[in-house]
This record gives sequence, structure tokens and C-alpha cells, in this order.
Amino acid sequence: MVRPRKKDKVYPRTLSFSYKETDMFELTDGEINAQTVIDGIDDICDRERTSRSGIIMKALAEYWDRHIKGNYQTVMESFEPGGHRSDGQLEQEIINTMLGIPEWQDIKWSIIRLRLKEIGYPMKKLTSGADRIARVLQEKGRKVWR
Repeated sequence: MVRPRKKDKVYPRTLSFSYKETDMFELTDGEINAQTVIDGIDDICDRERTSRSGIIMKALAEYWDRHIKGNYQTVMESFEPGGHRSDGQLEQEIINTMLGIPEWQDIKWSIIRLRLKEIGYPMKKLTSGADRIARVLQEKGRKVWR
């Protein structure tokens, strides 16, 4: 295989990180400092005949395989279809809906409150939520009638 000339090399993505020699990492049997970790990575690179990036990507892939696949805790339920949504997500949904209404059509505060109630916004917070949405819409240049 012919090695490409230096100017022809393409680095599609880079991964970099910063550390202080005083940074400490917790292990099961104690602590280790960052420089010791970097020295360990260099030893592995020499043994495996690969780069730091290769070692780090392999470690991340193994971590992903061990912890992400089939681990329901890593998927935030609020982003699943029909999952629990936070108050902020519900408010944003109404804001997006209201911004889709044509400029000439009136936006009424009572409609905002009704929409919040329809999508399951907590009853105790309906008024303050409608006020927040009205304020955001006004900041975006829309007129909200009270």
C-alpha cells in the first residue's frame, strides 16, 4: 500500500481532550492521576501498534457495546413516542404550534391555556405556563390578546 503524501492526508474528524497532571480518576481500588492514564494509553499503543485515537475509539466502542445496547436507562423516556414530557417540552410544543399560525390570525391567551390543559400540563401551573408562552411569543414578534 502506498502511503499518501502529507498534504493529501485527510482527517475527517478529530477527537481531542485536555487534562491537568493533577486530575485524578477514581478506580475500584483507589485513584490514579491523568498522566498515569496517558502513559498507560501510550504503552497500549506500542503493544497494539496503533494510535491513541485508535485505542480511545476502541475503548469507547466497547463501552458503548457494554452499556448502551439494551440498557433502557440510557434512553431518556421523554424522547420516546408517548413518553413522559417535561413542562418545558410541553410549553415548547405549544410555542411551535402557535408560531405556525398565520400572522393575521389572533392568538388568545385563553387558547394557549386551553391547549396546555389538553396536552396534560399540570393544572396548578396552567396560568404561569400560559403567561410564559405568551411572553415568548411576544418576544418573537407575535401579538397575544389577553
